[in-house]
Amino acid sequence: MSGTREERLPRGSALILILMCGCQGEPEGFARYVPAPSSARRAVEMALEDWRAGNPPRAIESVAPQVCVVDSLRPAGRRLERFEIVGEVPADNARGFVVRVVLEGEDTPQRARFLVVGIDPLWVYRQEDYESFSHWMHAMGEEKTAEK
Repeated sequence: MSGTREERLPRGSALILILMCGCQGEPEGFARYVPAPSSARRAVEMALEDWRAGNPPRAIESVAPQVCVVDSLRPAGRRLERFEIVGEVPADNARGFVVRVVLEGEDTPQRARFLVVGIDPLWVYRQEDYESFSHWMHAMGEEKTAEK
């Protein structure tokens, strides 16, 4: 062996750090279902292009991975005229994007947030739908009462 113990120690420490970084592996828990930024952004683009084509929220099966869209706030029968993905925003257990959308017949853009989760399929949720789903909330109809 060449060098003194003091000279060998930093090299040994560096090797241990390299090995530790390489052994982190895949994310655990829900984090493993957060898609890569480029995949998530592409899924949002595809969901918005599909809306602009006049389609309702649906599973877009013609792409791989499949993109499933959940957007209960989309006005029925209103087409999207144009959109701009403003950028990525922080989100818990999802990849989030702020989007400027302009509906046909309107001049004023609206801001919407979309969250993407999953690997295959990729799920694109309007933020409000994602929050509702993740908190197990849903719109409740009026309770039916038995008439006497």
